[in-house]
Amino acid sequence: MVRVLRHSSREYGTGQREGRRPHFLYGQQGERGREEKALRGKIIEDIAKKETEFRENLDKVLDAAASQLALYDALANERAAVQEKAIETIANLEKLTSPTTWVSRNGEVPLRHLEVIPETRLPWQGEVVGGHIVYRCSGPIDEEAKSRLEALAKTSGADLQLDDFGGARLIVHTSRAEREMDVFAEDNVIRLTHPEEYAERSTVPPAAAHEE
Repeated sequence: MVRVLRHSSREYGTGQREGRRPHFLYGQQGERGREEKALRGKIIEDIAKKETEFRENLDKVLDAAASQLALYDALANERAAVQEKAIETIANLEKLTSPTTWVSRNGEVPLRHLEVIPETRLPWQGEVVGGHIVYRCSGPIDEEAKSRLEALAKTSGADLQLDDFGGARLIVHTSRAEREMDVFAEDNVIRLTHPEEYAERSTVPPAAAHEE
């Protein structure tokens, strides 16, 4: 004969009927639900923030591209070299006055070109006014960057105007634009912004530096 043993919940010390969860489990589920809700809210907030930053950065890139294209077209009557250097000078002025790096983001690989740190970039714009190419930056340009800018402007012969709010206006004469803009070439910018690295690399073969 087979005997079926039945045990009450009391014998197991649960104090609960079969098929029902202990009360403390409901408390755990409620707490977990609140944590998941808070985490979900944070994730949604982060996504919205990144989306806003992406749109703002995209707008800046598009505005910069439109401004550079307008400058290029405004110099249509000049030699192609003048048009190209006029655009390059915008990038070089940003590298001269903004914090930059000459190595990869992990700090291990040397770069062939300077890279402006996006978060602290000081944008420049250029336009043709009369017989001049006028570059403008609303700043604020720090004192050290101002000194570098003044040094190259003096060497080039271009006119530099600095305002009380950290902004700058560089006026390049179209008749001698190539000569003046050559002074603002990236190599000269690197000499001023990264002198120690520049000295070290002067003995390193070009192949050791990489594009990024």
